[in-house]
Amino acid sequence: MGYNGKISLLLSVSLHVIFYIILSSHQVAAIIPGSQNASITIDQVPYTVQLRERNDKHACGGTLIAPQFVVTAAHCFEKYGIGHFKIVAGTTSAKEQNVVVNIKRLFIHPLYESGFANYDVAVLKLNRPIFGEHVDAIELCDEDTVLEEGEMLRISGWGKQADDELAKPAETLQSVLIPIMSDVKCAAIYDEEESDVEKVSDEMVCAHGAEGEDACQGDSGGPAVYNGQLCAVISWGRDCGSDEYPGVYVRIDSVRDFIEHCLKQ
Repeated sequence: MGYNGKISLLLSVSLHVIFYIILSSHQVAAIIPGSQNASITIDQVPYTVQLRERNDKHACGGTLIAPQFVVTAAHCFEKYGIGHFKIVAGTTSAKEQNVVVNIKRLFIHPLYESGFANYDVAVLKLNRPIFGEHVDAIELCDEDTVLEEGEMLRISGWGKQADDELAKPAETLQSVLIPIMSDVKCAAIYDEEESDVEKVSDEMVCAHGAEGEDACQGDSGGPAVYNGQLCAVISWGRDCGSDEYPGVYVRIDSVRDFIEHCLKQ
């Protein structure tokens, strides 16, 4: 069956337990800076957008990949449908308004399953193309790109800066560089957990900062950029900023066909 028959178009989503937002032991998605100065301005990462609730509460990150399309994490929509959110682009502050647009359509990867991490990606078609100061789409990772151990991913977002239930999202945009961890090492770390949720698959790539650099709750769906291209999407991890557990990301290569199909809708 082709993607025309398989893509789930969600105009409303039934209430589920949210994979990242509620599972306190399984939070990823503000950037935890470790020893880095994580503050950054939107002109340096103009593809980074916010998924905000209607009351302007920060929800998730996202990446502008075309003037009318954003890539984010599927689990960001497990509690609410698209009418609950708006996309804000071109701003460093988590509260300011610059370019604001509603979401027209939501595409969830057909192999994504609520409560599990595989294929945790969604594509949003916006009500209109967006342009403006500090708003610029980023291209997808080249098909022949290999994400090798030790290479650096740049992640950015407005999520929590501490693995603490009382911590609030960052007030301004944060960004850090994080080295990629080998698939074998990452899988071995999470294989020790007796959980069907916390399993690393071939569709994922892991990254772990030596000084605790990491994504955290609220960064989900945001960009992981390599060589100036979107090569992964922030997805999940255990105990953000942990010395032991790496952050886990969805590889663009594993969802490229799905994304490219959505761009034609």
